[in-house]
Amino acid sequence: MGFRFVFGRAGSGKSTLCLDEIRGELRREPWGAPLILLVPEQATYQIEVALANTPDLGGSLRAQVLSFRRLGWRVFSETGGGQKVLIGKIGKRMLLRRILLKHRLELKAFARSATRSGMAELLAQAIGEFKTYRISPKDLRKVKQTNGLLLDKLEDLALIYEEFQAALGQEILDPDDELSVLADKIPLAPLIQGAKIWVDGFTGFTPQELEVLKAIIVTAKEVVITSPLDPTYLTGEGHLESGAFKAGEELFAGPWKTYQDLQRIALETGTNIHPFTLLEGSKRYKHPWLWHLEKYFAAYPTVPFEVFQSFESRTPMEGIQVLSAVNRRAEVEGVARELRRLARDEGLCWNEMAITTRDLNSYHDLITQMFSSYEVPHFIDHKRSVLHHPLIELLQSILEVAHSHWSYEPLFRCLKTDFFPLQKDAVDRLENYVLEYGIHGEGWTRNVPWRYHRQWSLGKTEDQRATELKFQAELNSTRQTVYDYIVPLTHGVLPESQTPLKVRTITEALYAFLERLEVPSTLKKWSQRAQEEGALSEARLHEQIWESVIQVLDEIVAGLGEEGVELVDYALILSSGLEGIELGLIPPSLDQVLVGSLDRSRNPEVRVLFLLGANEGILPARPVYDGVLDAEEREQLEKAGVALAPKGKSQTFEEQFFIYVALTRAVEKLVVCYPLTDEEGKGLTVSPVVTRLKHLFPMLIECFLGNQEDIDLISQPNSAFQRYAEQLRILRQGETLSPLWKAAETWLIEDPLLQNQTMKLKDSLLNQNQEVNLQRPLARRLYGKRLMASVSRLEQFAKCPFGHYARYGLRLRERSTYQLSSPNMGEFFHTLLHDFALQLKARGLDWGRLTKEESWAIVNDLADQLAPKLQHEILLSSARNRYLTYKLKRTVHHAVRVLGEHARKGVFIPIQLEVGFGPNSTLPGVEIPLTEQDSLILSGQIDRVDAAFLDGQVYLRILDYKSRELSLSLDSVYYGLNLQLLTYLNVALQGAEVLLNTTSALPSMEETQLEKTAFPETFPAGFLYFPVLEPQLEEQSPLNAEELEQHRIKAVKVSGYLLANPRVLAAMDSSFSSGQSDLLGLKLKKDGTFTKGANVLTEDQFTLLNSYLHQWFREKGEEILDGNISLYPYRRGKSTGCQYCAYKPVCHFDPYLPENQYRNLSALKPEEVWARLEAAKADTLDNPSRLSETKNSNHPVLNWLGEEGGDLSGQN
Repeated sequence: MGFRFVFGRAGSGKSTLCLDEIRGELRREPWGAPLILLVPEQATYQIEVALANTPDLGGSLRAQVLSFRRLGWRVFSETGGGQKVLIGKIGKRMLLRRILLKHRLELKAFARSATRSGMAELLAQAIGEFKTYRISPKDLRKVKQTNGLLLDKLEDLALIYEEFQAALGQEILDPDDELSVLADKIPLAPLIQGAKIWVDGFTGFTPQELEVLKAIIVTAKEVVITSPLDPTYLTGEGHLESGAFKAGEELFAGPWKTYQDLQRIALETGTNIHPFTLLEGSKRYKHPWLWHLEKYFAAYPTVPFEVFQSFESRTPMEGIQVLSAVNRRAEVEGVARELRRLARDEGLCWNEMAITTRDLNSYHDLITQMFSSYEVPHFIDHKRSVLHHPLIELLQSILEVAHSHWSYEPLFRCLKTDFFPLQKDAVDRLENYVLEYGIHGEGWTRNVPWRYHRQWSLGKTEDQRATELKFQAELNSTRQTVYDYIVPLTHGVLPESQTPLKVRTITEALYAFLERLEVPSTLKKWSQRAQEEGALSEARLHEQIWESVIQVLDEIVAGLGEEGVELVDYALILSSGLEGIELGLIPPSLDQVLVGSLDRSRNPEVRVLFLLGANEGILPARPVYDGVLDAEEREQLEKAGVALAPKGKSQTFEEQFFIYVALTRAVEKLVVCYPLTDEEGKGLTVSPVVTRLKHLFPMLIECFLGNQEDIDLISQPNSAFQRYAEQLRILRQGETLSPLWKAAETWLIEDPLLQNQTMKLKDSLLNQNQEVNLQRPLARRLYGKRLMASVSRLEQFAKCPFGHYARYGLRLRERSTYQLSSPNMGEFFHTLLHDFALQLKARGLDWGRLTKEESWAIVNDLADQLAPKLQHEILLSSARNRYLTYKLKRTVHHAVRVLGEHARKGVFIPIQLEVGFGPNSTLPGVEIPLTEQDSLILSGQIDRVDAAFLDGQVYLRILDYKSRELSLSLDSVYYGLNLQLLTYLNVALQGAEVLLNTTSALPSMEETQLEKTAFPETFPAGFLYFPVLEPQLEEQSPLNAEELEQHRIKAVKVSGYLLANPRVLAAMDSSFSSGQSDLLGLKLKKDGTFTKGANVLTEDQFTLLNSYLHQWFREKGEEILDGNISLYPYRRGKSTGCQYCAYKPVCHFDPYLPENQYRNLSALKPEEVWARLEAAKADTLDNPSRLSETKNSNHPVLNWLGEEGGDLSGQN
């Protein structure tokens, strides 16, 4: 029994000595007592490979490379103690989450954070630390002399700690207790008795590990322990006996403390300490700079490298290089190029180079992307989170489906994991239906077939189409599949009574669900597919994830199996376990670049090492206090006799040691890199490590990775292709490619793998984000030879031709959702006002004579009949929407009251409601001849047409209901952005005889027509937008009920243009005879003229607008059939055609591109508009030849479809 220390600085050959001694023992006696090399867990694979690669041994059963955990497994298999169920890290998190949920009302400091994600992990770390440092709940309760918050924390921690230990009982073993049990079992283990053991690669040991080493030292035949301490510290030259460190030597504080602890163990056990093995000098470095760096990095005062220093193996290559880059992406790309250069030009194997960084999380994705692009084989040594994996999403979402009563979001997160036997298109169609119809809860669980029917008009009954029936059958097939898989699970996890189900019962139901879905076989298929595609890491992930999930389920049953929990709490507990799954992958290849972190990876000895991210705050890393106890609280506990893991200075010393280890891994060359800015372009400060290197090596020259010659960028096809794409910008600017890039272009075109991509990229130079016109024959096939269009469609074309093409040519539609939108409310208002008017007509009632109570009774009754028909009963779907129905009734009723006020004060009466014009409508479509015997047929629906018979003439007024206040300007009419009302008035005037003959004639007109046979002349009275809204008043003093009603009526302002005829205006509002109308918003000056800005037009102006309207329709009809689909939206002030456009993801309009520019429409004053209209009219009269091809007609004609000229063959 005895042990021996091996001391040596980095690169002195400690690991080599251990391996050589083991090899020597194997050569002398292949079948002797066990030879064990105990190393950190992350180093086991590398050391095993190094030992197995010994040429003359051919393998061995005697020598073993073990970590502390693996050693425990071997000892328990020999001595017993492994019968207990071992709860893993994930099981601990789930158990602690349950304890938090159970005692959250009793906690003081952790009450608010009991349900937060990550709290169970922090408590698991705290309890693990307590066990590592042999602290019991009683020790925590003994601490009294602290502040109130710390005292509350300690009480909470003691309670949770005790509950955790009680939950483990006698049958479950915590891994944090495993080393304590191992220390007790080692004296009984045949594996250790008589064995020779080498302990290498550790910089320090926890109290539990020291107890294990103590047992090993007593039991084993011989123990060798390596330490990175400088041998001079242990000879007469040393000065550390007092424990005081000089400046720069603090990095050895940890190894020195470990040495002292081991000496104490030897003293306590009476173990003989053999003479030290002191490894002085360096056997690793082949470059004098690296030797100097290792020896003097921590030495103060600074010892700069001198060129005349001798070294046996001189090399012209720089041993240390510092590289800077604009940002992390440029830094990683530069390193990838350098790796390829070293492999190509200097013959290095990939595994002879390595990457290390202190901030692997920030570099992980960049390294994966860039190294894959540059075809650098690599392995990133880190534990991988699997929260993104579809299986984890399936488990989390399916439980949420059960306890949220089939909510939309978790259900489709579940269905989109690809585990269900459904095609993606079927899931998408199902999702569209569920969103449109608002399906949830009983809509699923009743298992009643769904009906699919798209309702086009509110309040009208329409039969299902054949396509709808087909879609309905496919939809119900998908629905039934989902139901058959999920309902058995919901029955298994939801209790039938108030008593919560046991954890075991819920887990069994969840496992049965996964089996029904055939999850294991699906994962196997995914793994095989990934292997075929060469994604070995992804394939391995699919293989491991199932076992990890089963382990989580096993551990939740082991820890909480017989305990009853609510499903919501079970989901939180399971989520804690799933969040903790991290998979460590074995390198899929031997020859690859190892990428690791300073604090985790073994950082093997390599010829060239790249150290990334050498910025202040990262290298060295700032101390992080992410536990439940901060640094100050730890100091208070230490004063109270409860010592925990060192923080503060000790953590800083440890960080310095990590840097020392990283800087001393390279054999031939060390490359230190850092970015100058972060992702947002903010400047980053260089690490003090770089500053230290420049002080040690004054001749060191820093290189910038952006200064490479173009030839250096062409090192590999994929990367050269990316750079070639950047060079093509030069061609766009009118310049030519350099001869080098012309040669590179030829090389890429000849590459069979990149040939197509290169040609597409080259062709893209000629491509612009713009669309050429469709050929007229194609446009005819798309829209029809006789173009059927509504006014709103033509207004859409005026806003943006491509927007029109997307909607009416490609027929793209946004997905319908189950929500009450503005169009829904607008449809509700229109239909209710229409039905109200019909009801008045049927009852013989007058708008102006209705009382408030009568009008409310009619509105209320009609709304109750209409509400179930709006968007699949959305107004009845919730209490909120039912209250909203009441508000909509009030809004419509107020509109009725305002319209009644208009009726009381005027003689205009409604003669037609929702009068349609077009095929099979009250009025025929307006046909406008176009060239090549094409035509434009306008169709639409007018909300309301009012009329008055004055002085033997009929005056028509258009009223259009809107759910918000709108303003109408003349320039918006001129630009074609707002033509609806003007067009409706034009149609009504041309069809006046039809309108008046299909309704009750005006009373004053009946008497006149008795004496006349000719139909009276019709004139425009105007057009108005009528806002259907309930205004909010701002009054300075209280109002009585009558005043309030009058003020609310006056607050509703109509907008539009009316005939500048006081007689007609007085017929609309009798109060205008006094010179002012609040209803119409008009006022006369003393001289009898209208005030400035009044929205009135003369008859000539109406005629001029009508003429321009016909010309505008003809021009736009020609443009549509000429195939204009350009990306050319308008811009008028702050308003643009893109503002509310749903097709922006389709067109990708970008105003920063030269080919994507707005069509600027300047604001015009009324006089400017009239001047332009007159000029347009004169131009038309002066150039009659422009219209010669349009059937020799300058005016539109009204055609009843089906009569001559009304055939719509070819209509799309």
